[in-house]
Amino acid sequence: MRGELRRELCARNRLWARGRAHVESYGAESVIVYTAGDDGRHGNFFDASYKAIKARADWMRRFDKIHAQVRSLPKAESGPNGEPARRWRELDSSMSSDALLMNIFCAPGVLDSAVVRNALGMDGEAMPVFGWKARVPLASGRFDRTEVDMRWGGLLVEAKLTEGDFQTRAARIVDGYRDFDAVFERELLPRVELRAARRRTAVEFAEEFMQEWEDEAVDEDVAREFQAGDCGASAGS
Repeated sequence: MRGELRRELCARNRLWARGRAHVESYGAESVIVYTAGDDGRHGNFFDASYKAIKARADWMRRFDKIHAQVRSLPKAESGPNGEPARRWRELDSSMSSDALLMNIFCAPGVLDSAVVRNALGMDGEAMPVFGWKARVPLASGRFDRTEVDMRWGGLLVEAKLTEGDFQTRAARIVDGYRDFDAVFERELLPRVELRAARRRTAVEFAEEFMQEWEDEAVDEDVAREFQAGDCGASAGS
């Protein structure tokens, strides 16, 4: 299912990209990655959403997040007046779940919509914060720097597009969170045998990787395992 969705998104983006500034990644399953055109538009965003993002410096800062797999992309060209080449950003990718989220919630009228607010249980005048550092407390007294895609008041939103491995994690890792038992009914969670992780390829973009840990967040070996996604065949929760 995930693979079918990814292929359909790739096919649709090849049609959408015609006449819009873009490149394709290297590899068998190439992905469209967009740039901002000379007309001030960005192929990965609805015009109205992109205009709203550009009008807010805090939203625009989300474009500072560098694409983690730049080696799989053609080198960006320098500007017309010799400006340094712009580095590829994660939001440029047509597979970016962050871009999908911002396309929706930055569109004019969405935040004021009574239907949306009632469905999400929102009240008050808070504006969305994209890329919020949650600093989830660990049992050790330290924190991990899990980055939540969006915080809107008391609502936390994590967007997933084609990612398929975010619903399981090795039990010893989730046990490291201080409030795990206060949030989850442990005995009701299904336990499965995790498959040994395969090696990631360069064409699998940043959206498919887990968040980084703070330097002091957790035992270095666990952090390294978490980032690599290599949980072996241990039981997961």
